[in-house]
Amino acid sequence: MMSRRLPIKNSNDCNRNIEQSYLHCRELVKKSGSNFYYGMWLTLNKEKRDALFAIYAWMREIDDIADSDLAEEEKIKKLNDFYRKTEMILNPEQEPFPSDSLHSFWPAFQETILKYNISFNYFHDMFVGQLQSIQQNRYENFLDLYQYCYRVAASVGLACIAIWGYKGGELTQKMAEYRGIALQLTNVVRDVSSDAKNGKLFIPLEWVEHDEDISHQMVVENEEEVIKAVNEIISQAEHYYEKSRHLERQVSRTGSLSLRVMTKTYFSLLKKIKKNPHLILENKKIKLNRFEKISTCFSGIVQWCVKG
Repeated sequence: MMSRRLPIKNSNDCNRNIEQSYLHCRELVKKSGSNFYYGMWLTLNKEKRDALFAIYAWMREIDDIADSDLAEEEKIKKLNDFYRKTEMILNPEQEPFPSDSLHSFWPAFQETILKYNISFNYFHDMFVGQLQSIQQNRYENFLDLYQYCYRVAASVGLACIAIWGYKGGELTQKMAEYRGIALQLTNVVRDVSSDAKNGKLFIPLEWVEHDEDISHQMVVENEEEVIKAVNEIISQAEHYYEKSRHLERQVSRTGSLSLRVMTKTYFSLLKKIKKNPHLILENKKIKLNRFEKISTCFSGIVQWCVKG
């Protein structure tokens, strides 16, 4: 996306709206309970930290629509409306800023995208990925799963490094893609049980193929096959963590601490599941306990002090 003039006029009222919008983004991310909230706070530059909150607020909003209890047709309509509004907000000819969007995350989101020259493609990919998550409950093979992970996770990573700043051009972008894939594959194995309860199974059909309806009971009854497939996904996640192991060195120091801690949190979760894969069969969300979170955060900070 080309760098463009901000459509919001530079006035005191608009400045106040922007400040309130960034605050709204921060509160929205905090309420989500995501591990990313605490990781983002470790971005050592307030403007860039606020920009991350703005990006995540948009991601959170579209994700909430896709995960809502609405009927499929209504969710698709809401997603399309949300996407059209995103296009309108980022249109350089859109002036003045829509009054019904001033007191929300939109002003901060708009300023962030234009200020850091973030490609609109990342948000289109996320939109397509969320539609896919509604309309598709199985994936034929790992390549199909990879494409889904790219849309809903790698796109986020690419937007983040655009804010943090990085060196290495396309090579670093590829590592950011791989890191996003690794993080989303971690989510896939973590959420096997909860996804199955919602009629979805992200484990490729080439590894677990059943004609019966997807449910938590189906996962439990096919325990051996599901565990074997989960171990395959864990191996793939480890592979992509390894392929992106130098990413922190390429990202600016103001962002590398945040990236290290967020990655170590997810990698620790993956190791926990690898150690006891039967955790995925339990009817509850798998997460790190308080001690594990503190230990992981401390380890990430030490690594950052040593390696940057």
